[in-house]
Amino acid sequence: MRKPFWFTDRHGVTLLAHPEDDLDLLFTYRHFFDDEGTLRLCDRLLRPGMTVFDVGSNYGQFALYAAPRICPSGQLHAFEPSSYSFGRLSRNVSRDPLLATCVSLNRCAVTDQPGTAQLHDYGPEHSGWNSLHPHGMWESMASREQQRPPLQPTTVENVPAVTLDRYCDEKGVGRIDLLKIDVEGLELAVLEGANGLIQGGRVAAVVFEISLDALAGTGHTPEIVFQRVSALGYRIGHITPEGLTRDVGRSGFQVPLVGNYLAWPTRCASPC
Repeated sequence: MRKPFWFTDRHGVTLLAHPEDDLDLLFTYRHFFDDEGTLRLCDRLLRPGMTVFDVGSNYGQFALYAAPRICPSGQLHAFEPSSYSFGRLSRNVSRDPLLATCVSLNRCAVTDQPGTAQLHDYGPEHSGWNSLHPHGMWESMASREQQRPPLQPTTVENVPAVTLDRYCDEKGVGRIDLLKIDVEGLELAVLEGANGLIQGGRVAAVVFEISLDALAGTGHTPEIVFQRVSALGYRIGHITPEGLTRDVGRSGFQVPLVGNYLAWPTRCASPC
C-alpha cells in the first residue's frame, strides 16, 4: 500500500501527497496550484510585510506559495472548513517552522453570516470542490461531453462560519493587501461579509475564482458576479497564463469554464 510522501513541485512548494490524490496529474505537470498565471501575478504583487488572506485554502497549495513572499514580517491568514483538508493543511504548514510563525490557520468557512454552516463534501479525491452550496461536477471534459451524470457531494459536515469583517475586528487586522477567494460559487458571500473592510478601503486587491459549474448551483451568473464586484468599487481583469489581466468588459471576452480574476480599486490605474 502506498503511503503519503513529501513532494516539491516546480514552483518550490512542498506538500504531503496522498495515495488518493491524482498522482499521475501531479507527476505530469509538477505543480500543486493549477493556475500558473495567478502565481506569476502574485510574484509581481506580493512583497515582504504584506497581509494575505487565503479563503478556501484546501491543503495549502496557494498559501505555501504566497507565504515565503511576505514572511517573516508579513502575515498570511488561511481559512479551510473541511476537517480532513484542514488536517492536511496544518501538517503542510507545520513542516516549515519559519512559515508556521507567519501563517494563521483557521478551521472555518468564510461567508456573509457568522455562526454555523453546512459544508458539502465531495470526498478526499475531490476536496477542491467542497462548498457551502451543493453542485454537480464532472471529473473530466470527457465525462461532460459524454453526458455522464456529474458527481455529487458524498457527505455534509457542520462547520463554524465567520465573516471577514468580524474576524479582522477581533484579530486587529487593519488591512488586507491580497484577498484570495476560492469557495466554489460562494465568492460573493465572502465579499458581502467583508463589506465594512471594502467600504473602508482596507482590501487592496482580490483574486477570486469563477467555476461555471459551481456558480450555476447558486443561481448566479458570471455577469452578476462581475456587476456586484464592480459595484464595490473594483476594476476586474481575467488573469491570463502570463500573469497579466484582461478587462472582462473587453469586446470578445468569453468566460472560461474555470478562471481566476483580479479585482483592484477603480481609483488605481494598475493593480501593481
